[in-house]
Amino acid sequence: MVEAALSSDDAEYLSWLLEHVAASVLSKHRITIFQLVYSSRRLNHIEAMIQVVVPRPADIAAALAWYLGSSDEQSFRGFLRMVEDHGGSFRRRRTNDVDFSDFYPTFVADCCRLIETQRSDTLSVYLQSLEGLGINFRSIEHCKITGSSQLAVLPSLLSPDPSFLRVLLEREVIVAVTQPFVMECISGMYAEYSPKIDFGELLQYFPPPMPHWPLYCSVMLACNTEFLQLLCQYGTSLQQESRVTGDQESKAQGIVNHFSQLSNLEDARLEHMDVLMFCHILIHVGIKGEHHPAFCTTWFKATENKTDYRETWRCIERLLYRDGCFHGCSSQCRLAFRGDWKKQPDKRSELMSRYDEFPDLYPKHLQTQSNWDIWRRDALQILRKFR
Repeated sequence: MVEAALSSDDAEYLSWLLEHVAASVLSKHRITIFQLVYSSRRLNHIEAMIQVVVPRPADIAAALAWYLGSSDEQSFRGFLRMVEDHGGSFRRRRTNDVDFSDFYPTFVADCCRLIETQRSDTLSVYLQSLEGLGINFRSIEHCKITGSSQLAVLPSLLSPDPSFLRVLLEREVIVAVTQPFVMECISGMYAEYSPKIDFGELLQYFPPPMPHWPLYCSVMLACNTEFLQLLCQYGTSLQQESRVTGDQESKAQGIVNHFSQLSNLEDARLEHMDVLMFCHILIHVGIKGEHHPAFCTTWFKATENKTDYRETWRCIERLLYRDGCFHGCSSQCRLAFRGDWKKQPDKRSELMSRYDEFPDLYPKHLQTQSNWDIWRRDALQILRKFR
């Protein structure tokens, strides 16, 4: 019915429809209705809608990102004025009086979509616009930044342009020091309705001796050393936090020592492929809450609900896997955290051949031994400066 109302130039049809639909129905289909109306790009229809349905910060954030992503600056400015004119600004409202439901998942997904556009200026405009409307994304419902919008750091590392990471750090959307993702790796016999669990362990550091994932991923996934410079400048740790108790000694070796020893190109490629597998599992866990590699008795499960951010994980998947390497999942996922896939000659040869067959799809510093030597030298110089 909303689509039919949008086909008319007269916005009164949409107003009448929204006024006569039950509140429970509106609430259930709120996001879909907003998306349909916003995508029409008709400001008169949008105005009719927000007069009936009071937009939440999440709704406004989604609309702003949509206009910026489509490069429709005129409609973007018109929408901002419309929100102000109809009292949509939150500057004078107390946080407890505003419905911030779904805000952080929407906000982070919007940041990711703008990162996909490869125009860092749009991300800055987006954040400035939210602040101008009184939407403080740093302190909503007593959420700490590391537990709400921190996931935006991963797509910013996957972009070839470090400007996105700089914007997110400068505007305190993300922080450089954060806890790692935690998943549970479960071994046993899996049936659709009754999994039999024989053994389970938590997986949070990858590879085990490394510090938290943003710094390690920036080393292995980004070809521009400015990513390292930014993370170190904003206080990321080069050592892993201690995970031991009593008189045990930590096995954390630190990232500088690790990369000092990683001199061979093939070893660097093997480690890069390990990171791709790690991210592949994270993506599936983030979208579905769990991941079941084909023909395996090992699967992965989220320790807490991450599926609210499934749209962000889908953006990460698009940014990371351009050659379709992991569209079909096989047993290497089960072996990823232990590196056992490297001992299988056929699988190792198949995955390593991609770096030579599709060089444009992988980081430039992994194309040749010379590239790796130069990049590793520059990276270590930065890391040692902050050690």
